[in-house]
Amino acid sequence: EGNERVILTASIGGEERDFIVDVLAIQEKPAEDILAEAQTSLLLTAQATAENINLPTQLIVEGESEEEQYTVAISWESNSEHMNNKGQVDRPMAGEEDAVVTLTATLTYGGQSVDKVFEVVVYAYAEAFTVVANVQAAKDLYQAATTEEKADGVYVRINDLSLVMKVSDGLLFVDSEGDIIFAFGSQSNAYRDAEVGVLYDVVGALDAYFGAFQISATKNNRKPTELLVQEGDALVPNYGEAMPLGDLLPDTQPDPYSDTNLFPYTAARVTAKVLVTSQTDNYGVVLVDPSYTGDGSDLNLTSGTPYENRAAIVYYSSNKDAFLALDGLEVTVDVILYAFRTDRLIHTVLFGGTVNDIEVGEIADEDLLDMATSFVENSIPEIIPTATSLDLVDQYLGATITWTTSNADVIALDGTVTPPEEGQVEVTLKALINAGELSEEVEIKVLVGQLPLSTVEEALA
Repeated sequence: EGNERVILTASIGGEERDFIVDVLAIQEKPAEDILAEAQTSLLLTAQATAENINLPTQLIVEGESEEEQYTVAISWESNSEHMNNKGQVDRPMAGEEDAVVTLTATLTYGGQSVDKVFEVVVYAYAEAFTVVANVQAAKDLYQAATTEEKADGVYVRINDLSLVMKVSDGLLFVDSEGDIIFAFGSQSNAYRDAEVGVLYDVVGALDAYFGAFQISATKNNRKPTELLVQEGDALVPNYGEAMPLGDLLPDTQPDPYSDTNLFPYTAARVTAKVLVTSQTDNYGVVLVDPSYTGDGSDLNLTSGTPYENRAAIVYYSSNKDAFLALDGLEVTVDVILYAFRTDRLIHTVLFGGTVNDIEVGEIADEDLLDMATSFVENSIPEIIPTATSLDLVDQYLGATITWTTSNADVIALDGTVTPPEEGQVEVTLKALINAGELSEEVEIKVLVGQLPLSTVEEALA
């Protein structure tokens, strides 16, 4: 259809005035034009790199209106062992030439395809790293280094590290001996594609941050952290038998941690009471020894207070939010003793699981039903405009949840959301929650898809 002219008449106090509006028709772009625009727009952020690079898998081409968009699919092919089709690098060794990699991007839309070719230089290592078999060997190497070598970043490749946890500022690995090491860095670069449960060789610069031994992605930009996938089964830490939280913490304030007194990362299964002092504060979720009977007011949780050996903060870089609904309950949970805060003299722990990885003590059926109902009601958004996947959990702290859907083509029971080709459709999800002898059905209505375009007359009708 062509453009349409609409006359709007405004009436104020008996006076009328006409306004003429031209409503432009939506013009579908030809596939070859869309591909040509996408080909021009597709650029890489780096022409030379020592780190993994982001190879986009789709590109949006704008139409004549804000609502008109075209999604172009992109696949990649590399001609070199030094960078794979995902943009992950395997750098040439020190003394070898930099590698010149040809990347071919194939852009596809409407059954048609075009290619675009890029050249990327993968830098060889500026200097040789030292290959070590495990975390203890890396510690020995670091502690034997000179002050100047430490300042520059002791460069290593630690073999066979299993990734056990991702947090907002880094990764936790365990080696075959059960020793843990932290790799500090942004999730947006080298760690972007890291997967829990995968075995890696990790290359990077060693550091001790307030005595916490780690691989640091920011220590020396000539020595970036690299994760090299290895064959073999990944390991998990030995969390051991459950112990009261207080048994994990030193009775007295520990001596200052340093290069020569490294912090002991420790995996442990602990039993503790949950104390939520704030729903939003970074330090608002605390685990307290189960023998503690106070209300929390006498705990030393803030800056300037004495050493606290009855409690530990669930560190904000990990999933502290999983505990928010468990305030006042006794739990058993796998954590990693992570750091000692020198500003508030308290230890911190990391938790990488979900609420269903937390064992909770006895909860009355009525309370459990209320908690599970609240969880379900807050777990599903009211509007889902694009394709995604929902986590339709089948349990919550022991309560079972059974889902039904009014339209499995749009929201399937495995959580897959497939919006209609145009417009919105309402889907009703029902969750039957069983908590002991009690049950309740929760009904959630979800609008899936994007609102259709309307003419001005339709919008005013």
